[in-house]
Amino acid sequence: MKRKRTKLLSAALLSFGMLFVAGAQSQSFATTFNVMHNFGGTDGYFPQATLAMDGSGNFYGTAWIGGTGSEGVVYELSPSGTGWTQTILWNFCAGGGSCADGSQPTAPVIVDTSGNLYGTTSTGGANGKGTVFKLTHTGSTWSESVLYSFGATASDGAAPMSRLTYAGASSGALYPGTGALYGTTNAGGSGMFAVGTVYSLKKVSGVWTETVLYNFCSVNTPSSCEDGAQPGAGGVTLDSSGHLYGIAGYGEFGSGLLYELIKTGGTWGQTRLYAFCPTLLTCTDGHFATGSNVIIDATGAIIGTMDAGGDYTNVSDGGGVIFKYSGGTEQVLYAFCQVWDSTSGECEDGHGPSQGGSLVLDSSGNLYGTTLLGGGPNPNDPGQAYRLDSSNGFHSLHKFCARTNCSDGEFPEGGLITDASGNLYGTAYNGGTGSQHGTVFQIIP
Repeated sequence: MKRKRTKLLSAALLSFGMLFVAGAQSQSFATTFNVMHNFGGTDGYFPQATLAMDGSGNFYGTAWIGGTGSEGVVYELSPSGTGWTQTILWNFCAGGGSCADGSQPTAPVIVDTSGNLYGTTSTGGANGKGTVFKLTHTGSTWSESVLYSFGATASDGAAPMSRLTYAGASSGALYPGTGALYGTTNAGGSGMFAVGTVYSLKKVSGVWTETVLYNFCSVNTPSSCEDGAQPGAGGVTLDSSGHLYGIAGYGEFGSGLLYELIKTGGTWGQTRLYAFCPTLLTCTDGHFATGSNVIIDATGAIIGTMDAGGDYTNVSDGGGVIFKYSGGTEQVLYAFCQVWDSTSGECEDGHGPSQGGSLVLDSSGNLYGTTLLGGGPNPNDPGQAYRLDSSNGFHSLHKFCARTNCSDGEFPEGGLITDASGNLYGTAYNGGTGSQHGTVFQIIP
């Protein structure tokens, strides 16, 4: 069950004034790459979510299928001597039946200050349309509670594929039972065609209550949903003023929308900040986004990725972009697939960055991320991890499938996280030793 993608070649460079880095070189840093865990089936397989880390150096993640119930797991990786020990915290649908506890978790979990975990499943629950869940531990024993099952009404959303975002009493800290959780669904809602929602979940009088903040495709023309549709796994990002930002997979021009939600007088309203691909066939500003949150830098600029578009020199759909939005203007910081290996027929600098999860921004202004595909000259378009430094210089950190039989992993669908020492951690959807059901990896720059 490996991912494949066919690349279509084009000899023409289509550029209409967007500020991508022309003539970039894919330079490699000297790094150490370690596989922390190889998935094998009963411990889950095909991990596609970014990791979470607690204050003790333990990592938490999800695999969207596998486990004893064959419908996915939540797992923990803890330091053990010179290696890592995996513990399955929850097997979804282990009791069979309708999977009332949820099934197929595609999003990361988040950790509160007591070490409890919160996440979503894309299917299952009381109505079969996904859940928000909490895992609570007492000693070494974990128990699950479903905070909300989607599909309780005709318009509350369905298929929650995004990570949760927390708003609480302390910046960056999730305190049990306080604040609100925010997320997106990829379907459902009261908008035309039922193409997704932005929702909040808050504990009121001891009961977790869902509120739909926005229904996508509430503004529709005959050709498109001008206010966006299908936000995918992107989720929303919260700024210091309580505004929410995200990317919908489709927009006014059919190629993605950067949006803002602002609460005024108890009502949330949407502002359409930037509709991608206004020139339609020449999407040098990027088009389509399926998997990444945006991040906000110290200046308030919004930074994100798009799956395709950008530089069309080597692939007809473009390799995707890293973009920055500030002061009403979108700027392409880097356009992928500028570096082409004619022998392998691959983008050496990768493509499909939005499918590789969210970016990480360090204190020096450097960006770190993964591309789901490309990387060359290794076979199968297995993806890579990269750094874009503050002067827009592109550097490869690891090209996947670099080891025999792709024992290092391939297709890093989740994004990266970093620890206090600057080491990077992530997941690969395929590859690894044995059954090649994916890996958890570490990159030491």
